Parts: sequence; C-alpha cells; structure tokens
Amino acid sequence: MPNHRVHILSLLAVAMTGVMIIAWMMVTLESVDPTKATIILPDDTLVVADVARTIPDKVRGLSGRDMLGEREGMLFVYENEEIQTFWMKGMLIDIDIIWLNQGKIIGIEHSVPAPKNEEIERRSSQEPVDMVLEVNAGFSSSYGLEPGDNLDIFWGK
Repeated sequence: MPNHRVHILSLLAVAMTGVMIIAWMMVTLESVDPTKATIILPDDTLVVADVARTIPDKVRGLSGRDMLGEREGMLFVYENEEIQTFWMKGMLIDIDIIWLNQGKIIGIEHSVPAPKNEEIERRSSQEPVDMVLEVNAGFSSSYGLEPGDNLDIFWGK
C-alpha cells in the first residue's frame, strides 16, 4: 500500500508540473506582441520593427510617416516565398529596402527616395523572398549589411 501512495503522489507531481508548464506557455504567448519584431544584425545591433502581416498593413506600410528612429523599421511578412514588388506611394522619407528569405539578406535597395511628384516608383526583389525590411536610407551601409548576411528575427518586443 505505501508504494501505491508514492506512485499516486508521483503521478500528481508530474500532472501539476505539466499544468504549470502549459500555464506558463499561455502567459508567455499572450505577452508576445504580434505587431512587433526584434531583429538582431550580424554586429548584434537590435532593430525594433513594426510587423505588417495583413494586406491593409502591407499596403499602408510606412506611408505618411515623417520619421523613423535610427534602429526602427517595418518588417513585411509573407506566407510564401515570391518575388515581391514595393511602391513608394505616400512615403515621406527615403528608405533602404532589405529583401530577406528565411532571415538571410537576398538583396538591398539603397536609399530609395520618397516620391517628389505623382509618379510612383516600384522596386522588386530579384529573387523570391518571404520578408522585407524597410529602414532609414543609409542604414544598410552604416551597419555594413550585405547580401548573404543572416538576421535573427524574434517576434514580439
């Protein structure tokens, strides 16, 4: 009979541990902000980016913003790897466009100017990508980013 009690107590301890782990995971997942990402550059610089996953968020992008912090950006996330085309409609600031596939830099469009008139310039990735990072113009050169570099991306802030 004493062994039976030890066995039941062991099972209860395992069950309680499982419940605590599940509760911790739920709290952790709920605290992650799906609209933010932290990106770690090869030199360990941190960039905080707004995340655009929905079509309206992607269409709006950085349009209308008159400034972006030095280590801030917008990360566009796509479900499939495809050639992506971006326009500068409504942009007020010049930007670098960093084309990414699974965190690896595929290409960089340096210092893409905000439109000065009604003509809207478009830029396309040269290869399929699953993410695109927009940052201030000159950012890529300032931080030595090059195609082939890997960026670590963490969801939430």
